[in-house]
Amino acid sequence: MSDTASAPPAAKPGPLALFVLSVLVIAISALESMPLSALPLIQRELGLTPAQAGLLSTTLILTAAVAGPIVGRFGDLYGGRGVLLVIIWCVVVGGVVSAFAASFPVMLIGQLLQGFGFGFLPLSFALLRNSFPAAGMSVGIGLITGLYTVGGAAGVLGAGPLADALSRQWMFLLPTALVVLAGVLAPFTLPRTRVKGAGRVDWVGAVLLAALLSALMLGLSSGPQGGAAFWMLLGAVVVLGVCWVLVERRVRDPLIDLSMLGKPGMWSSCLISAVLGAGYGVMYFLIPQLVVLPPAVAGFGLGASMTDLSVYLLPSVLVAIVIGPASGYLVRKVGSRTTIVAGLLITSAGALMAIWWHSSPWQIVVILLLSTGIGVGVASTALYTGTVEAVTAEETGIATGINLVARSIGAAVGVQIVAVLLTAMSEPVTKLPKESAFQLGFALSAGAVLLALTVSYAVPSRARTNHVRPAAAV
Repeated sequence: MSDTASAPPAAKPGPLALFVLSVLVIAISALESMPLSALPLIQRELGLTPAQAGLLSTTLILTAAVAGPIVGRFGDLYGGRGVLLVIIWCVVVGGVVSAFAASFPVMLIGQLLQGFGFGFLPLSFALLRNSFPAAGMSVGIGLITGLYTVGGAAGVLGAGPLADALSRQWMFLLPTALVVLAGVLAPFTLPRTRVKGAGRVDWVGAVLLAALLSALMLGLSSGPQGGAAFWMLLGAVVVLGVCWVLVERRVRDPLIDLSMLGKPGMWSSCLISAVLGAGYGVMYFLIPQLVVLPPAVAGFGLGASMTDLSVYLLPSVLVAIVIGPASGYLVRKVGSRTTIVAGLLITSAGALMAIWWHSSPWQIVVILLLSTGIGVGVASTALYTGTVEAVTAEETGIATGINLVARSIGAAVGVQIVAVLLTAMSEPVTKLPKESAFQLGFALSAGAVLLALTVSYAVPSRARTNHVRPAAAV
């Protein structure tokens, strides 16, 4: 049920409302991040090929890319509280479906529903902004942002031990239970918000974008060996892409305001974000696949358990939590452009190292620290800051939203390409990917990130008109 401007105000929000939002952000963030470290387990239990596992991983990312702008628009039109309640129960259903899924299509549906949870963060900010005084709002936003990172880390690190100690089902059900608890309390604790937005939801743009991304992912998953179907999908991507651009440039309230890309620094930041997303997405997908391979059968790999994998990920996750403030200091000292270059070089160094050194736990930890911890954290902070510097205060939300969509699409494309690569370069007897497939994937990751360096020159080194506080990495 939507909130209306005439609805009577609820009780004055207090600590209980902030507590409910805090529980929600931890639980939803953990639930969204768990498939990252649990993907090899899900792949084994459901009998998935690497290409199917890649499609499963990208489903969550692409849902976020499409649902994020729609959820934000609904929040503007109908009130954040009502839309938030709908998202909560979508995530609950998705978590339960994912827990008990016994086949690839069912798991895909579960992840699709879970993907709507990515719309929680901007809605929670809107609730805090409209319901709390300025001092309380800033504290609340800081708390929610920090807990979002903590929840994501808990999901990545807790998935392995939960799966090993209990089962895959409980890995999904425990955070889902917390979402249910918060969902029951939310109607009684979260205040109603007045609707102040005007306009409408760009449904045509949303449908075209969803169709475009779906055709792109299906085309990548089939590859040229798919024959006529591949070329039909490739043609569909071109046609849908042209139609989507035409629609977005003509409607009054576009899903994604493409005119923003014409601003100095915007197009370069978005392009670098997309390529960086592809680079680190590849690393996040390949490393778990590699370390769980049994060396006695595959000839390489570490034979790691799900708990071992969580331990390998721990240092990079902890570094990612603290790297944002440190990178912000670097941006203030040397500017966005130099900081972006530093982050890209560190990320590519980790990927290049992985080509030759991936046979021991310490090597895996160092690779993850460089490619997904330090490098991505430094570059992301500078990219968000560069995006904010490129636009006015009123355009900040739209601009950062476009940047996040670009990054999500880049990650999805990168993951799907290497997933198909692992499937195509598998041993005919064991059905396990060859070591050369992983090496080629790492090389593609490094190449993509280094390619982004050629665009970094277009990022303004300093703010042109005013100085803003660097954004923390997410």
